[in-house]
Amino acid sequence: MEQDRRYSISPEDRTAIDEAVNRNYYVSHDENGRAYIELAADHSDTNEFLLQAAYDHRDDAIQEPRDYEPENALLYALQDTIDESYEEYIWETEDQILRIAGFDPSDDQAEPQKEYLRETY
Repeated sequence: MEQDRRYSISPEDRTAIDEAVNRNYYVSHDENGRAYIELAADHSDTNEFLLQAAYDHRDDAIQEPRDYEPENALLYALQDTIDESYEEYIWETEDQILRIAGFDPSDDQAEPQKEYLRETY
């Protein structure tokens, strides 16, 4: 079997990843046909993870300006916290998919599989 030149993994590995994605996630396609995994917030999630960031930056707006918009410092801190949480969720999703597909995401040898997952979905 000839290996697809775009990826350095076998067709069997690609199939295992595709099956893990399709079995466990809702896959949609954009107008160009590119596949993506739809991730939704859990209805039981709370905003508690924002409390520490809000507390840490509670006085930023009344302090001496340290950035261009000190009145928005709290907003920016909360946005950064949300971004970090989203990135962690993406990493956990990738990790779960690769484990279901039979790979160890912490192994350096799994980099081609991660690359395939990220480029395909």
